[in-house]
Amino acid sequence: MTAEQWAGLVVSITVVLGCGLAVIRWVIRNEVREVAQDTKAIRYETTPNSGKSMNDYIKKEIHPLLKEIREDQIVIKVDLATQIGKFEQHIKEHDN
Repeated sequence: MTAEQWAGLVVSITVVLGCGLAVIRWVIRNEVREVAQDTKAIRYETTPNSGKSMNDYIKKEIHPLLKEIREDQIVIKVDLATQIGKFEQHIKEHDN
C-alpha cells in the first residue's frame, strides 16, 4: 500500500471511530438527562412543600387513617378477648 492509501485508511478509521464515539456520547447524555429529570420529579414529590407533595399528602391524609385503624384494631382485640372469656366461662358453668 502506498502512503496515500495508508493515510486514507487512517482517516477513514478515525472518522468511523469519531462517529461511533459521538453516537455513544449522545446516547449517554440523553440517558443522563432523563435520569436527572426523573430524580428531580422524585425529589419534588418527597420534599415537603406546603401540601402539594406526596410526602405532605401522606402525612396529612394517610397517617391519621392508619392511626384510626390501629386504634380500631386494639378495640376489636379487647372485645374479642372479652367474648372469649365470656364463652369459656359459659362452657365451664354448663359443663357439669
